[in-house]
Amino acid sequence: MITQLFVFLFLSSFSLVQCNSLHTCERNTTLPGFKTKIIKTVAKTKKAKVCKQGVNQIFQRCLEGLQIVGIKAVIFDLDGTIYTSDCHWDEVTKNVVRRLLKRELTQDSLRALASFEGHSNNEVAQKIKEHWKLEIPAQKIADEMTAEAMQEAVRSSRLVDGFSSFIKFLITNGIVVAVGSNATFEVLELMSNHLGLKPYFGKHLYCYQHVGEQLAKPDPAVFLYAAQALGVQPSQCLVFEDSKIGFLAAEKARMLCIAIENKRNKDHRHLVVKTIRNFSCAYDALANLPQTAACFLRRSVAR
Repeated sequence: MITQLFVFLFLSSFSLVQCNSLHTCERNTTLPGFKTKIIKTVAKTKKAKVCKQGVNQIFQRCLEGLQIVGIKAVIFDLDGTIYTSDCHWDEVTKNVVRRLLKRELTQDSLRALASFEGHSNNEVAQKIKEHWKLEIPAQKIADEMTAEAMQEAVRSSRLVDGFSSFIKFLITNGIVVAVGSNATFEVLELMSNHLGLKPYFGKHLYCYQHVGEQLAKPDPAVFLYAAQALGVQPSQCLVFEDSKIGFLAAEKARMLCIAIENKRNKDHRHLVVKTIRNFSCAYDALANLPQTAACFLRRSVAR
């Protein structure tokens, strides 16, 4: 009798699985406890399957978007794109110049430093030396800026949300990837080790020093160098960047660019195809890339 009762209850619970939602199951408070648990579990499983199907559809749309536009490679900037930190090069530069001058910076000094934006670390150091007629070697200024930036970056750096999952998605689906940065060899090596980037990028971690001291962004050289190393044409590359000089470098390289949003690039987003908050938003951006790229190209022609 007990066995028959158990079979009856189990079969009854199985039939109740046909309910349309978890909400319906939870509302039926007359069910025995074990039956409620079975129904909740099955309902959650159904919900998970629907969710998984939705995710797979998004992934498929991403790949279709890349294929339609002809993208075979993705190149990432480093600081501000792959990782973010409390370290900003302009603040580091100001701190170093304050120490060198042994005084606070005037408005004229701040304007001078602002005009150095977009140059490599060594170029900025040389400009600082010349502008303030300092006797200290430019290389020592550059080394001091690098040391302070590295210390702060390591202390406060963190991967941009969604990066790890997104890079794995690209690699799993045959998209080749590289880093193209305005960092020095030393900073690139330090941060790639600190953040665990080498398993993703292998040898394809490039900075302006791979192409020449005078060829930092906004020169497109590092992006073109990365494309060549990956074995693809520039037009087959998509760039993720966070700065105006990076946007300009991608444009000069004839590469589509997606921006990682920050306060400093809000006036320059017309230079990119799309702006996203983080890499969790990248899937939707790729899925809609054919449409946004077409709109961007029309805007570019009009400009």
